[in-house]
Amino acid sequence: MGKISKWTPISNKRMTKTVQNAVETNRRNEFGFLFLRCGNLLQVLIFPPMLQKLKDGRDRHNINVNVILLDSISRPHFYRSLPRTVDVLRKISRDPSFKATTLDFELFQSVDDNVVTNTAKTVKAPLGVEVLFGTFKRWGYQTLFQEDLCWFDRWGVALTDLEIRRKPSTDSEFIERWKEFQEIIKKKLIDNFGLMHFSGTVLEKYNETNHFETPPKVCLNGQFFSKYFMDYLQMVYTAINKDSTAKPLISYMHFNTGHEYTGKRIRNTDTNLAEFITNMAALPDTLTMIFSDHGNKNTYYSQHSEEGRREVFDPVFFMVIPGGVEKILGKERMTAIVKNQRRLFTFLDVHRALMSLKDPVKMFSQNTSLAGIFAVLPENRTCANLSLMPLTLCKCEDFDRYNSVKDNSDSHKWLAEFALGTLNNAIQKQHMGGDDGGQLLSILKEGYGNCRRLVGKSFTNIVQRTQGEYITTTMNINVIPPPGYNEDEVFKVSVKQYAQADDKLWLTSFVRVSKYSKFESCADKSVDIKLCACAKQETTEPINSGQKRAKEVPNKMFASTTILKDLHSGCLLFLRRNHRTFSLALEVTNVCFDRTYKFELSGSSGERVYSIILPIYLELAPKTFYFLTSVNRYTSKDSYPLNFYADIKVKYTDFDKFKDLGKIDCMATEETKTPGLLATSGGEAENGDIIDLRTSVVTELQLSDISDDVGTCWRELGPKLDIPSAKIQNLDNDYYCSRDKANALLLMWQQREGSSAVAGRLADALVSIEKKCIAEKLLGADHGKLPMCRNIPKGHVISLTVIHDLGVGLDKSLVCEDAQGNKFMVKAFNSSENFLKLEETLVSRRFLETVVDEKKESLKRYISAQLQDQRLQMKKEQPARGDVNMRRKRIQQMMKAWSNRFCNKPRHFSESDPPKGIGSKNPLLRLRSGDKEACVLLSISKPSSDEEYQTKDSGAGKKHRRTHNCLQKKN
Repeated sequence: MGKISKWTPISNKRMTKTVQNAVETNRRNEFGFLFLRCGNLLQVLIFPPMLQKLKDGRDRHNINVNVILLDSISRPHFYRSLPRTVDVLRKISRDPSFKATTLDFELFQSVDDNVVTNTAKTVKAPLGVEVLFGTFKRWGYQTLFQEDLCWFDRWGVALTDLEIRRKPSTDSEFIERWKEFQEIIKKKLIDNFGLMHFSGTVLEKYNETNHFETPPKVCLNGQFFSKYFMDYLQMVYTAINKDSTAKPLISYMHFNTGHEYTGKRIRNTDTNLAEFITNMAALPDTLTMIFSDHGNKNTYYSQHSEEGRREVFDPVFFMVIPGGVEKILGKERMTAIVKNQRRLFTFLDVHRALMSLKDPVKMFSQNTSLAGIFAVLPENRTCANLSLMPLTLCKCEDFDRYNSVKDNSDSHKWLAEFALGTLNNAIQKQHMGGDDGGQLLSILKEGYGNCRRLVGKSFTNIVQRTQGEYITTTMNINVIPPPGYNEDEVFKVSVKQYAQADDKLWLTSFVRVSKYSKFESCADKSVDIKLCACAKQETTEPINSGQKRAKEVPNKMFASTTILKDLHSGCLLFLRRNHRTFSLALEVTNVCFDRTYKFELSGSSGERVYSIILPIYLELAPKTFYFLTSVNRYTSKDSYPLNFYADIKVKYTDFDKFKDLGKIDCMATEETKTPGLLATSGGEAENGDIIDLRTSVVTELQLSDISDDVGTCWRELGPKLDIPSAKIQNLDNDYYCSRDKANALLLMWQQREGSSAVAGRLADALVSIEKKCIAEKLLGADHGKLPMCRNIPKGHVISLTVIHDLGVGLDKSLVCEDAQGNKFMVKAFNSSENFLKLEETLVSRRFLETVVDEKKESLKRYISAQLQDQRLQMKKEQPARGDVNMRRKRIQQMMKAWSNRFCNKPRHFSESDPPKGIGSKNPLLRLRSGDKEACVLLSISKPSSDEEYQTKDSGAGKKHRRTHNCLQKKN
């Protein structure tokens, strides 16, 4: 199954024979090692493979090729960290006792800072190791491949193109994965895997399957991990050197010792690597190539200094060429590689050289496209002649300094918005469309999961290059870290645009600069972890965090405020960020879970360039959030007005067809500058912004007002609010009245969610259990329409009715609430003077009837809740028949009492008979209803001072700081 599953006990008498048999079995199975354990002591026997022989007993005339890859070490760091190895390389060239020479290729250039991209043309994807090994096998070679990682590591290995997969946990999973792995390696044309599978058992001692970050050293029996691989290679090449009938060998060894965050661990290899190179120089027919893919990109030095960033793309490349190899290569090829020590080249040129080694057409060619570094490379080569990834920094002096730009440049924010928006769209697409290993039900896979939407903070290290008809811009984007972390997440991106003012941008590549392995435990399985940033407390268990993610609209992105416009019912929101006069970015989100929108964005295009060309068509599933486009103005004039229009259709969960909502002007004036879709702050209220009730945090008074209604459905509502069933049961036991149970449930949810406990979320949960009427009451709206409240300007006169004490357990008709906790019910505007008159409010029959209607509805709900409580209590206690009859009588008496109270009607005033005491100077009047319940009418007029106003209540004067109350039209 690809790992040790059991140990075979052996006696002293049978030890020699058993070990001999095991060695032969492992050699046939292409394993070059055998583990022996005595108690807690682990030892390993290493032995050479069964060598393949040349046909007809011929002698070998081809050279061996020994390829060594040192992951994540730059040329400067090699010289800093490996002094013994450097001394040996110099000594081989200078000491005549060595029948060999060494070459140091100073201008070897990385293609990318990724091992797969760099070595693709040599041993890995897209050409694959099978291309290189296949060619050499046709020339009569045998092949050897080794890597010091566990084959089932989560991050993958070279042979699986570093495919990220979950580590198998059961024997059956290991067996299945091992079968898959065997099918893959059959195609790689590898004869021997050496000690590759030795890695898993050694790393298991450290509870690891790789050594990318920890531990600081990997050892077995007092020797560094890497020495075992070097010893095995030396053993194999020595065996071939002694057997002239053995096939020549091409081997590839990948060391990951340097792949960590300090830059220190590579020193562990110094002594052993120096010894290994010395021994390889003594083998006359073995060419040894030692190179790195790129420098260490994970150290503080590489991330925070210009020199460190450049070292990432400055790899090392040495050749050890014994005399026998020099003779076989010939004078022309030796002359070429000596000259090429000072010429610019990449792995592609190395690949071409290897592929020409025994090719009868290519081997003596001086065409570099055929022979690579075995031909003399152009002396005037620059990075413009190489196929480099966009984010790569060139080793040529000043090549990347063609056009540097100031950090956080306003004129480049539209590029940063496009790059980050594209990454965000990718995160959402992967989460919604990917497989999370059965952890999330498809119905919950809406928008974002644990991997959060990225919020831009700043962008730096901006470099622009003109390449023909295009301009390529690279930059580092700093993203606000998720909760629990303090350091910014950093992405390096490359964006391509037309040199002329034409629409369309391309995100050509990105690299995660900051560490991302720390998010492994909380990342969504379907999302590329290089894109993911998730909070420490989040897990990959099924949760509703995905529903929260879509609602996290940042207050600012790249220091620009987000402006929000409600396109439909508080669910479809259009977002805009203006970056001074230069550019803007557009996004759209569907924050509701009970509807899907079809959305088409169109608009004006004069004197502006769009990153994504209009029109844009989207279907917004519930809880989704999309970056639309970024727009840049390329002239200083503003001759054309900026207009955006949205054609919208909506389909509710219970319906099959979309309803056309028509075309909406997205640039109309009703907008909100809002942080995270939460309630606006007092400072924003001063500026006269609109408050979105759906996205404001619910208050305890609001929850109290709907507790009677929720009392009939609180058990169904609990799971929708993610309240655990155990806590729901506790509430059932701790409280007797359904209203109290409901109120406790709502308060529990509010306290847990904090600033995320917005009215819209609660309303959505209510709608999901078919309690739309309660949701409408919570939002103060009819038919689910989102009400908007405007702040009352200073100096306006308003009249409000405060409803007091409508009865125990009855609803309070809440329309607006002031800073002191007073609740108001407001009559619709009907005055041509645009404010309510006290007299009109008092004498309006329609107003008083509204109060009565509210009271009736409240009584119905209250009685229903009481009856439900009684039924549940009866069911619990299972009383005798006589008790049942007695309880039924009590219920009938209760219903009769409530019916009598229900019939009591307040006295109505007619318009011709206004109550006494009304006057322009009287701010307060008491109105008595038939059952002695009071309605207090409060009039607030312009104060004498800008800072205070005066109210009176039963003769007692009180001073209050000015607050801006909320007026709402009520139909």
